[in-house]
Amino acid sequence: MTARVTQYSAHVLRARQPMLPVPPAHRGAMLSSLIWSLSSNPSASLPCLKRTPSPAPAFPQVIKRGVATIPKDLKTQENDEEALSRFHRAVRDESESFVDMWSLPLETLDVHIPSFPARVENATLRDHIALLRDNILNILKNISSMRKLAQENAFPGRDTSSARSFQIFQATSTKNSAWVAPLRAILLENYKRVNNAIAEGDFKALKLLTTQDYANSASRRLRNLHPVGRPAAYRWRLISQPSPVRIVSIRAVEGHLGLQPILSGNALYVNVLARFETIQSLARRGVPSSVEPKRIVEHLLFEKRMWYDTPWVIKEQFHVDR
Repeated sequence: MTARVTQYSAHVLRARQPMLPVPPAHRGAMLSSLIWSLSSNPSASLPCLKRTPSPAPAFPQVIKRGVATIPKDLKTQENDEEALSRFHRAVRDESESFVDMWSLPLETLDVHIPSFPARVENATLRDHIALLRDNILNILKNISSMRKLAQENAFPGRDTSSARSFQIFQATSTKNSAWVAPLRAILLENYKRVNNAIAEGDFKALKLLTTQDYANSASRRLRNLHPVGRPAAYRWRLISQPSPVRIVSIRAVEGHLGLQPILSGNALYVNVLARFETIQSLARRGVPSSVEPKRIVEHLLFEKRMWYDTPWVIKEQFHVDR
């Protein structure tokens, strides 16, 4: 679907809407995601109508190996031309719309957890080779994304005015001199803030630092700790880190396709998958606890729309399942 949409979009734009931007091939997944969001929120493309509340698309139900696909029932509702026409109208009229279309939910990019050998039951040689291939592709895509971020000078705390550096090969580095070092520190700080928010019952902080699937699961954890009518104070502690935070997969694509100039930042939509290995504890304040601290390993996906001055938010949790 994505490939057909991308190829057809260029044809439609050249033939019917020459003033609109032509999405190149690498924007295919982003374009399909935006069309999907607009189809789920029709008022987003109609400036004369106020947006009516509607639930966000159930992305976790259709995510497969980190890449979202469009459900069959949506394909039957609109053909390619109708969906693209809706998208084109929304881009053309975005300055008059009540809805910021570039803040709509976006699908997860094709991040990957490197591992070897394959962990599936009765793994065959083909499974091992396929996983090795995906590991190599992940390295190449990491390099490409690092280069895009460097070209936009988009690494926090680093001046990367030139992408001609060996650092573009160091996406997974844990050295303090790496371009990703300040970013890793930001991710760790936000990880701490989210866990503290859950322990302290801080819905406001949780809403600021999480989104979509992870926001739902984190909210459930918070409500379990702080049931209505029975408030309790908890304390979360990060006792130690057996290994530092490591970025295992990073993706950056051009996500803002609008005609209006970006006021700050750049047009990149970034997904960062980071590995956290921590020893942590959770206990009620003022109550002696005999629970031993736990070692926890998590792979968390952080999202950032670089055209907004917003935090890196946790979008999803991944598990090694191959």
